[in-house]
Amino acid sequence: MIIFAKIVDSNFLLDMVWKAFADFASTPTFWLLLALLVAVTYLKSKKRRIKGWVGEAVTKMGSLDKLNSATYRCYHDLYLPRPDGKGTTQIDHVVVSKCGVFVIETKNFSGWIFAGPDDPKWTQQHYKKRTRIDNPLHQNRLHVRALKQFLGLADNAFIPIVWMAGDAVFKTAVPSGVLMSGLGKHIISHTREVLNSVEVDRVNAALKQLDQSLNRKEVSRLHNAQWAG
Repeated sequence: MIIFAKIVDSNFLLDMVWKAFADFASTPTFWLLLALLVAVTYLKSKKRRIKGWVGEAVTKMGSLDKLNSATYRCYHDLYLPRPDGKGTTQIDHVVVSKCGVFVIETKNFSGWIFAGPDDPKWTQQHYKKRTRIDNPLHQNRLHVRALKQFLGLADNAFIPIVWMAGDAVFKTAVPSGVLMSGLGKHIISHTREVLNSVEVDRVNAALKQLDQSLNRKEVSRLHNAQWAG
């Protein structure tokens, strides 16, 4: 009898819980909370990519769009085949002028950064949590090689820059080639011409054609899929 009573009590409690849930599920509050939960879960899964988009947008609107368009031509979010044949590489920003082709990798990092210029991985720290991240200097060297192959220019035509758009603080020396501020000023500080007018026109024509021919939604999907899993 005791066991039977316990079973009856259990079923009664389950019925009560289910009824309370069903009543709550029929209210607008339930669906609002469910939508918020789904949104938060999705945004959390895409956090790294969203931070990247924000950093690139800040760079484009805050620094590069202010450059003199008669002297500098800017291209954003370009995809090129990797020189090693292993898929594609995505280039955040390219700025073309007679003073060179500036290849810009934007990082929207936060927290503390521990880095060496030749380290394969850097360390990002938030409070007690440490995360290993790819060295963006190495990433940008790959971008330069891809552009060199695509454009057929000499090494001295390229100026690679890693631009830190976030609020990260380096706890080691800031590596050469990494900028924490003054991106626009850094670009216009290069005054020695390394390309003539014909070369600049040819480079701009090639990059413009690439920019306009890209199906970014599809190429981005394929690019991300090559690193999935």
